[in-house]
Amino acid sequence: MPVKKMLDELHELQRDLFAFGTGVADAVAESTGWLHDLHSFVPEPVWGAALTMRHERVVERCQRITLLYQPVARDFQNLTAVLRVASELEQIGHLAAEITEQTSPLASLPEATEKLPQLADSVSNMVHTVVDAYSTHNTIPARQMAQIRTDVADATESVIEWLTGVMKVDSAAVEPGLSLFAVVRNLQAMANHTTRLAEALSVVENRGSGSATRIATGTEALASRW
Repeated sequence: MPVKKMLDELHELQRDLFAFGTGVADAVAESTGWLHDLHSFVPEPVWGAALTMRHERVVERCQRITLLYQPVARDFQNLTAVLRVASELEQIGHLAAEITEQTSPLASLPEATEKLPQLADSVSNMVHTVVDAYSTHNTIPARQMAQIRTDVADATESVIEWLTGVMKVDSAAVEPGLSLFAVVRNLQAMANHTTRLAEALSVVENRGSGSATRIATGTEALASRW
C-alpha cells in the first residue's frame, strides 16, 4: 500500500510539473510576443501568481513524498532533479515578467521592431521545444539543442552590434538603448536557463544519459521511471 500511495503521489507530481512547464512556456510566448509590436499597449502580466502557485505545488509535493515515504537513494535523486527543473522554470518565468516590464521604453527605437523578433522567437521556440517534447514523449537530439543555442547567440550578437552602433551616433537612443540591452540580456539568460532545464529533465527522464534530452510523460512512462 505505501508503494502504491507513493506512485500515486509521483503521478500527481508529474502532472504538476507538466502544468508548471506549460504555464511558463505560455508566459514566455506572451512576453516575447510583445517585442514584435513595440507600439502596442503592454498590459501588466497576470500569470505571475499562477506560476508561483504551480512552483510551490511541485516543491511541496516533493517535500511530502520525501517526508512520508522516505524514498531510496535513486528515487531521492530523481526528486532532487525535479526540484532543479522547478527552479529553472521559476527563473524563466521571472525573466518573462521582467521582459514584459522592459518593453514599453523600446518604442522610441523604431528599428528595434526589425531586430528583436528573431532573437525573441529563437528563445521562445527554445523553451517550447523543451516543454513540447516533455508532453509528447519525443527526443531532442543534442545536436538540435546546440543549433538552437547557436541561433540564439547569433541573434543576440546581431542585436547588440546594431544597438551599440545606434547609441554611438544618437545620444537620444542611449536611454531606450539601455532598456533594450536589459531585454537582450534577459533573453540570453532565459536561453541559458532553458539549456539547464533540458539537462535537468534529462536526469529526471533518463537518469543522466548525456547524448540527448529525452522527455516523457504519461502514467505508463512514469511508473517505469520511478
